[in-house]
Amino acid sequence: MSNGGLKITRIKAQNKEYMRILDETLHDPRLTARTPRIASVAEARSQYKNYMNTIQKLGAHTDATGFDPKRSFQYVANIDSSIWSAVLSVFARYDEAGNLIDEGLLYKTDPNDGQVKLNRDFFYALLSGPLKDFDMRGKVSIV
Repeated sequence: MSNGGLKITRIKAQNKEYMRILDETLHDPRLTARTPRIASVAEARSQYKNYMNTIQKLGAHTDATGFDPKRSFQYVANIDSSIWSAVLSVFARYDEAGNLIDEGLLYKTDPNDGQVKLNRDFFYALLSGPLKDFDMRGKVSIV
């Protein structure tokens, strides 16, 4: 297992309860019943993954005419906004002015510029945990 994989496993173990809450929220059938858009997005996500896999397989058999077989689509993630709203409701914290604050999990302060930014390690842990069924990328995975 790589260092990144170990880091993600450690983050998931330390935040097991939060990961469980988000997972239960996103996979609750009542959520789909109350929000019909989630079902249509799930269908579109499946279709999109199939398209991406097809493109990557076709790309492996081409040469300098357009596709480079050594490269693949390097999306970090592609999460629907309704799912990301659920993630924000579980993890994000805001100040009185409505700005994101450093809560130590999903967002942290960058020591270089002092700006609140996405905590990539925690985000990757979410992608390999509760969000694995909601990521619309093709076959490329982080871990």
